[in-house]
Amino acid sequence: MTESKPTKSNIVDKNSKWGEFFLGEELVSLYIPRDPLNPVKRQWVSINGNGIWLTVGEQLTVPKSVAKVWQNSFDANLKAEAMMRQVVEIA
Repeated sequence: MTESKPTKSNIVDKNSKWGEFFLGEELVSLYIPRDPLNPVKRQWVSINGNGIWLTVGEQLTVPKSVAKVWQNSFDANLKAEAMMRQVVEIA
């Protein structure tokens, strides 16, 4: 089985240098769940000044670093929301 690698054309449009940043990086699956409290259709991810919009509610194939950045952000949001609920319960 051959490993899938990103190419410029399948990551970004022709006017962006974003694809050059990911050339040769392993691709992984990423699913961004819909949030009823924040009903956006896309989420912005930026790495080292290079940004990309990711579609919410669809299975995506993205470079591993993009998936990792999104997952770190999602986990941090969950932790912050839990801490805020705890503060409200104490007060």
